[in-house]
Amino acid sequence: MKSGFLFFAPLLVTANQFLDDRGRAHVLRDEPRVLCSATTAVSLLHLGMPLDWLVATWGSPFNRVSNLRNGTESEFFTMDIQLDDLAVLKSKPSVTHPDCLDESKPEDLCSGVDEAKVDALQGVTLIIDVSGNHGYDPIAINASAALNAPVVTIDSSFDGALNCLSTPENYLGTIDQNCYRRSYLDVVNRIYDMAEWMGIDTRHDRDLLCKATQRFQQAAKQAHDKGIRFMLVAIQGGEFEEGNMRMYVTNPLQFSTARTMEEIGLPILWPGLCKEDICKSMGELPAAYEVIPAYLYFPKCPVGKIEASCARDTLYKVDFFLLEGYGYQQLEDDPEGFKKLFPDPALLAGQYMAFPFDAHVYSHRSLSGWLEVLTERIENAKRLHDPSPCSEAHVTSLQHINYKDLELGGGEYACWNPQYHNSEYATCPPEEVTEGLSNGAVAGVALGAIFLGALLMFLVMRFVLNYRTGIDKKFHEPVEEEKELESNTSQASHVNDAA
Repeated sequence: MKSGFLFFAPLLVTANQFLDDRGRAHVLRDEPRVLCSATTAVSLLHLGMPLDWLVATWGSPFNRVSNLRNGTESEFFTMDIQLDDLAVLKSKPSVTHPDCLDESKPEDLCSGVDEAKVDALQGVTLIIDVSGNHGYDPIAINASAALNAPVVTIDSSFDGALNCLSTPENYLGTIDQNCYRRSYLDVVNRIYDMAEWMGIDTRHDRDLLCKATQRFQQAAKQAHDKGIRFMLVAIQGGEFEEGNMRMYVTNPLQFSTARTMEEIGLPILWPGLCKEDICKSMGELPAAYEVIPAYLYFPKCPVGKIEASCARDTLYKVDFFLLEGYGYQQLEDDPEGFKKLFPDPALLAGQYMAFPFDAHVYSHRSLSGWLEVLTERIENAKRLHDPSPCSEAHVTSLQHINYKDLELGGGEYACWNPQYHNSEYATCPPEEVTEGLSNGAVAGVALGAIFLGALLMFLVMRFVLNYRTGIDKKFHEPVEEEKELESNTSQASHVNDAA
């Protein structure tokens, strides 16, 4: 038995190999002990990583503008960490500032690490870096050198060549033929694959996600039928005064969360309508944002006199805004003042919500909870502008998600076509037999197994007994010839006695 295991050992080592998104091959021979960011830790714990595998974390667990810091519910709901997640993180060391995990402290306490704390860590065998933006985290690289532990990198932005990665000089990303934006589920699946390689018993919540997606798609189909259009924007004012309000518009490829919404059916308007030079001040689309001053967004309003009476006609016919966090907080801090300076019909109607442009936690559980919230908002939304035609677009094709060749132009949105949607979200995993049975059914199966075992034992014992009985008869019962001879001898004896 031992020699058989040794024969297969090389195959097991080869099979237990993981290729990360920087092309590095990793092999595990023991249970890992992990150092990673706080949000990556939550993602892995959601997927079933044992808590004792986590040695320490770095960085902020919160979305950068999370209301959770104020002790209230996060505006990003389950796409942000939850209080129970935070409690688990606090049970482990952080190599960042001691108060980084305190929800009442400012976020700048979470920048950087304490190198002395990193050097003092014991037993770290794996550093996990789930990176967006620049494609790497210097904290992970420096910790790897200090602890002599490998870094496994998962790219949360692109699936493609390394030149797709953004740089500090061009954080929006390089446009390239082989750059394909990953969706939220793409990133979850990569983390899931890594988790299985690590040996995690993945208690993931894919069943929750598939059911939430099915409900979401029903609502998205209703939005298409009603002509309701959504848009991803940041509306901000540097001095928060009239004439300084601007809208920054992005396309669904810019963020994994947004791409997910489009590939399961949400009608999202694309940027590109503004042709003024100022609208291209952050660069060319699609990699850049379209920057639209308020006076260009409300063309019927005189410059410096933007009012609700003239703001009915807008550059984009948006019925529901998906707002970036900073602008959303400005709006929530002073709703009346904000809407007075930017009186868009969707804002006035209350048809907006904060959207997690920068996803932090990647798990089936987080996404399913978010879809539940968004589904409710979609179901209650109304069309505010005249309808506009949709455009045919294969939203999951490489042509669509390529960061250079665009199918949709300014003000366009993809038609509803389930054939082009990503069906993986709505596909429920097969249920395990024991999980699918009721308690009574499980008891019945158990009793049946006991009965079958007893029956088999009875048959075996009977066979043995019969076999032993046959042997006893063979050696202890007289044969027929012996019986006949014994009978004749007895008769002869009686005759002699009679004589």
